[in-house]
Amino acid sequence: MKYYRYTDLVWLNRCLYTLLFPPAILTIIGLLHGLYSLQRLRGQSSLAALDSLNPDLSHMLMLDGVLRVSQISLTILMLTFFAFCWLYYAKRNLIALFQQVEHCLINNLKQFANLFISIFFSLRMMRELWRTSIPKNHRHGIQHWLVPVWWVILIAANTCKIVAVVLLAKASTVGDWFNGYEWMLAAYCFYFPLYILTWRLANQLARYQKIQWQQLMIQSA
Repeated sequence: MKYYRYTDLVWLNRCLYTLLFPPAILTIIGLLHGLYSLQRLRGQSSLAALDSLNPDLSHMLMLDGVLRVSQISLTILMLTFFAFCWLYYAKRNLIALFQQVEHCLINNLKQFANLFISIFFSLRMMRELWRTSIPKNHRHGIQHWLVPVWWVILIAANTCKIVAVVLLAKASTVGDWFNGYEWMLAAYCFYFPLYILTWRLANQLARYQKIQWQQLMIQSA
């Protein structure tokens, strides 16, 4: 019978880094360009229609929109990979470490379905993954704050992004654009630490699981 085998997450971390880097750069560019745009529009009346702005300001707002859509799209791609690929293998490693489960299509589908359901309880799932992945002889000095802080920033960033997208989609005046873009700037400020914490979380979990696997191999030998 073929059982689940341990998968070194290092190669997945390389893929995650590749997906993290572009939106992180766009976040910095978008934040700086957004602050510049807000400064340029300070002299405009809040009641002025966006359609009445001169071509230079209209082009500036269009560029803000391109940066915003690009950053959001690449972030969604990264989070999708993290949620449905990286986490799948991380949770499957726990089966390889602590159980003997047959590696077959039905069990693969069960694991994926369980992961999909767990996404709706992401904090509990991540805390359980973190707790179970830590070797018993590494329990001291562990940064238990990492998962809760990561989760809070994830929720805050996505909340600000959704509000910004809704407000900017309905914006017809400079004042409306100001209100929406302030939420987008807040989202940028949350997303950048989110990328850093996601990378740190992925590396820590990969390291802990590898230590457990090495210890298991030593015991088996």
